[in-house]
Amino acid sequence: MTSPIDFLGLEPLILARLKATVPAARSVLAAEDLADVEARSQTAPALHVIYGGYRVIEASENGRTASTEQTWIVVAVVKGASQRGDGPAVLRASAAELVGPVLAALMGWRPVDRMRPLKLANGPRPVFSGGFAYFPLTFAAQVPVQVEKL
Repeated sequence: MTSPIDFLGLEPLILARLKATVPAARSVLAAEDLADVEARSQTAPALHVIYGGYRVIEASENGRTASTEQTWIVVAVVKGASQRGDGPAVLRASAAELVGPVLAALMGWRPVDRMRPLKLANGPRPVFSGGFAYFPLTFAAQVPVQVEKL
């Protein structure tokens, strides 16, 4: 029997998967890696992996086990050449080199044996700001949780 995944253990697995399968990304960063990055100096093209929270699907009567659905957001970041006046269409075309491989890498992927495959979920709209474009892709992961008595 396989051991359950740590409640927040998906992040390093998602980061490793994207680093191994999306060569167009110059960097793949976790949320804490982004805290000190200034907009003008950020690396692009890049992928940012952000934990988006969870919801409980079902909990046992004794409260010691639950099935949860976590949300993970992978933001594809691309930069336009401001002197050329790159608009949203050019930035979308650049983002396609990241978005396609991210979808291929994560949709249907099972990070550990006891988990169901990741599913694409509804996500926010892209954001265009300061010559950068941010294309969020949202994934839902069902994560079983079980705790032992202290």
